[in-house]
Amino acid sequence: MMKKNKQNKKKVLFFFLFIFLFLSYISVYSEITDNQDDKKNNKENRETFDDVNQEDKIKNKEEADIESGNKENSENTENSDGNQNLEIEDIESIDTEIESGNKENSENTNNSKDKKQTLETKNMNDTEITNNNNNTQKEKNTYINLDNLTDDNKERKIKEIKKIKITLSKNGKKELEGEIPENIDVNDIQKIETKKSDFKKQVKISSKNHIEGPLKVYADLPVEAEKEHINIYWVNEKKKIEIENYYDENKNGIYERVSWVVPHLSEQVFEIVINFTSENNSESRILLKAETTEGIKTNPINFTIDIDYKYIKDLKCNLTVIGSEYHIHGIENPNKTFSQNLTLPNGDYSWWVFCRDIKRGLTNETPPNSFTISESYSISTDQENYLLGANQDIKLDVSSDNPANATLKLVKPGNTELILTNSLTPLQYDINKNKITQEGNYIINASFDNLAQPYSITKEFAVAKIELQANESEPDKGEKIEFEIDVSSPGRDINYYTLKMDDEIIDINNASEPNQNDFHEKIPYTCDETGNFNLSLKVFFTQGNAIEVKKNGIYVGESSDSEDPEITLLNPEDNLVINNDEITFAYKVDDNIKISNCTLNLYNKTGNGFWELIFPETSDDKKTAVKKNPEHNKRVEIKLIKFDEGDYLWEVECYDNSSNKESESWEFKVEFSNSTTTSSANSFNYSQKNDVDEAMENLDEFLDKVESYSSQQKEILEELDLLKDIRYYKKRLIQIDQDLGNNFDFISDEELKQKRTEETAEEFNEIKERIIKDLRIIKSKEYVKNTLNKDIEKTIKEYLELKNTNLKKSELIEMARINLNNQEYLSVSTKISQVEINYQSKTKKITLVSKKIDLKNNSFKTILEVIPKETIESTDEINFVSDVKIIKKDPLIEINIDDLENKKLVYYTEKLIEPEEFEKTDTILFKEFRISSTGITGFFVFDFDSISDFAYYIILIIAIIIIVYLVILVIKKLRIYNWKKEEDVIRVFDLIKETKRALLREDLSSAREHYHKIREYYPLIPEACKKYLYKHVKKIRIAIDKRDIFNLVKEYEKAKKENRNQDSKELYDNIKDLYKRLPKKYREKIYNRMFKPLPKTLTL
Repeated sequence: MMKKNKQNKKKVLFFFLFIFLFLSYISVYSEITDNQDDKKNNKENRETFDDVNQEDKIKNKEEADIESGNKENSENTENSDGNQNLEIEDIESIDTEIESGNKENSENTNNSKDKKQTLETKNMNDTEITNNNNNTQKEKNTYINLDNLTDDNKERKIKEIKKIKITLSKNGKKELEGEIPENIDVNDIQKIETKKSDFKKQVKISSKNHIEGPLKVYADLPVEAEKEHINIYWVNEKKKIEIENYYDENKNGIYERVSWVVPHLSEQVFEIVINFTSENNSESRILLKAETTEGIKTNPINFTIDIDYKYIKDLKCNLTVIGSEYHIHGIENPNKTFSQNLTLPNGDYSWWVFCRDIKRGLTNETPPNSFTISESYSISTDQENYLLGANQDIKLDVSSDNPANATLKLVKPGNTELILTNSLTPLQYDINKNKITQEGNYIINASFDNLAQPYSITKEFAVAKIELQANESEPDKGEKIEFEIDVSSPGRDINYYTLKMDDEIIDINNASEPNQNDFHEKIPYTCDETGNFNLSLKVFFTQGNAIEVKKNGIYVGESSDSEDPEITLLNPEDNLVINNDEITFAYKVDDNIKISNCTLNLYNKTGNGFWELIFPETSDDKKTAVKKNPEHNKRVEIKLIKFDEGDYLWEVECYDNSSNKESESWEFKVEFSNSTTTSSANSFNYSQKNDVDEAMENLDEFLDKVESYSSQQKEILEELDLLKDIRYYKKRLIQIDQDLGNNFDFISDEELKQKRTEETAEEFNEIKERIIKDLRIIKSKEYVKNTLNKDIEKTIKEYLELKNTNLKKSELIEMARINLNNQEYLSVSTKISQVEINYQSKTKKITLVSKKIDLKNNSFKTILEVIPKETIESTDEINFVSDVKIIKKDPLIEINIDDLENKKLVYYTEKLIEPEEFEKTDTILFKEFRISSTGITGFFVFDFDSISDFAYYIILIIAIIIIVYLVILVIKKLRIYNWKKEEDVIRVFDLIKETKRALLREDLSSAREHYHKIREYYPLIPEACKKYLYKHVKKIRIAIDKRDIFNLVKEYEKAKKENRNQDSKELYDNIKDLYKRLPKKYREKIYNRMFKPLPKTLTL
């Protein structure tokens, strides 16, 4: 019996499970059918862009008839005098009509004579509705109820609204023209054009007030095009519209501007799309034909492509060759036939050509071709670049695996040929310098003609003409001279040059533009020292070795200048009485050429009235007192301490570079009110004084040298924070000098004094070792990389595992796919520099990596730096200047983008690594997303034998409730399915969806427009459907009202704050009307925000 009951329980539960699944299937099938119907409707709308919907035509005709004054009389009577305006019912009135299902039109009657009724369509906040009870309400963008236009209605008279013609222009071009009601402000009409891509533009025309009637719109095309390529789509109505006129303003046969008609406003959106994909005729297609290069080939390799295209001047083409090396050669101005010769190393290659019309977007590419280069012959020169006129022969080395007879031929610039020799390989040959007669590219051709099949190879070298001259060979000291540089290098692009006078760098100059082959510069220079000097000019090229030109014999003699320097004493003033034992002396000096040095001398008056020199006395004093090469008219300060009472004289003595001398002196007196004197002991006499002074000089020398550094050297100093360190060391040395020389004398505790002295001496020794003498760039390379070397899925998996985050395989693949797509938001400009830093007692060589991070989307916060082990073994070998988090020493590094200074990732390793090795590193933009997986991942097993009677009935009740709910849902779906057989019902459902979407994206204008279209179609749908949709329509109205009232409240608060009383009163009245229509919870929010306290003169 018990077993039978259990079987019955199983049968009942299985029965309910079957019903549940069956109803679920019907419900889901209904939903799918609805979605398919929606897609079908959308497809039909897209396929019929060129056809205007017949019912839309009828509706537009009815609206046009109303607008033009098609009058139907209706009788309204009232007791008061004057005309009564018949307005469209407000939202509450139509809601009442919807709820009750009443289709009859409401009529106001009284005993007065018939009045004219005016149909007006205004903004929701501007339309005033007046009835016989004098109740006033306002509504935005209201439309007439279609029920009121039926034949059963009484005749109504519609007053014609007067219209005016307008034309809106910008920069002399028409933007919009047509007729609008005279009560519409032209300034309320806006036209906004937004370029979406090279071939798409959005045009948005909007008005604060609804305008019924056609307006003609003009717009520029995103790109010039012919008629058949131009399409305009009406986004609001999801259809293609007809273009009225095309305009060819530059008379080139292609159109730049179009115009079309907008049937009505408040806001309409159009898209102009230029579509070239429909090209089928041969003259409008890019036809490419590449000559094959398949098989084993020898250098040079010739690539030939025939191009057939109508607009060939608009093409941009790339020749891509991929093999053991990677080359991309831009074809900027392709001709009908393009030919390119390349010399490539041994290896397997594939190549193709890609062309794109930059105006029309058409593209085409050739199929890939493959070939192999296998050569056992070589020719080389001892250099790649030579100086014209140099006392130097050009050395050739020709070799082959097996002896072969080689004929060497020299091809000069201008294709002049010269036979050099014919001999067996291996062969060494020197080209006499006299055969190199002009600058340019030279080609050595080696032909091996005793082989089974003749074979030849070539080698290029370049000759540059470099001249260096000075306008004066024997200038005086302090005299300005001018160096003139002329560089001509037709065969090589110039990178930069350096000009030196002995070891002093006079000028460093980069090429002012890419592919520069010549330089002509005039460089001014002031001779500061006498003697014989040698000039050297070194020119660096983008390829090959640099060329250096040296010029001897610049002699700088003594100047004939006889003008003395001018000294201005500043502090202490003449005859000043000072009651302090510390005094700062200040002065300025000027000269017509250059100041050599200035010295501060301090004298004290003795008892017999003579002036006795008391400063400088020692060598240390002289280092403080003497200022070498002070700047013109710049304040010089020297601080002296421990003055005794007495009379003093201070004097400044200056010499210029011509040994002209000048001196100025003032007197002052030191007098203390308490008649106490201070110690006159020399405060600078300590054991490490000379070392500290030498360190200060080394610091100053390096800072002076930095001024002559190139921009790249200065950038490296900044990236490594070396300049910041040097400036800090200078401050510390000044403090150390003061502490050891004077400050520690005031420490009475001898043990503490000794400890502080030892700590300071230790700090000084550390600083001394860190002072830089020079910084030199050995090699550098810059590149921008947008591709990844490593498998991003593997990297992300490793990263997440190290952070204790585990994902399923599918989730990992999805996260990798998303992050791979996100790399388009990241651009990384990388600079790799091999740098040599010379310190006072050691030299350090490093490889510096600087990556400039450029983000197009600032929502990302994390990047991962992945460095292959073959480049750097471990993060222990890396010094990070930027703040990073080491995830794995392998190395894998995590960086928070906000922590990067100037959006730069900087690190270095203390060994020299070839810059090309760092191209294997990956910088990955990373964001950890929540990946949700769907679907059934297992089976649900239920043990019926374990179910108690109580649990059984609980399950049964729950099953019945679910089934009842599904039955109701299915019935509802079926009813909707039946309703949707009518076109008007489909339109209302679609409009409700569109309205909700517009509200979600805060597009209030579109939401209002859709809402009023819903009201137009609502009276035409079945009664039962009306009742079902009522709550949806009501929610939409409340959502629009809610946004409107909150916008009005903001304006009201702003008007109150700015004391615009009249505006406040009008806004307040508008708020009151909307306030009455809102649900209670929103009324409370408005009340709490606005009506505490209420204005004294205003009450709800």
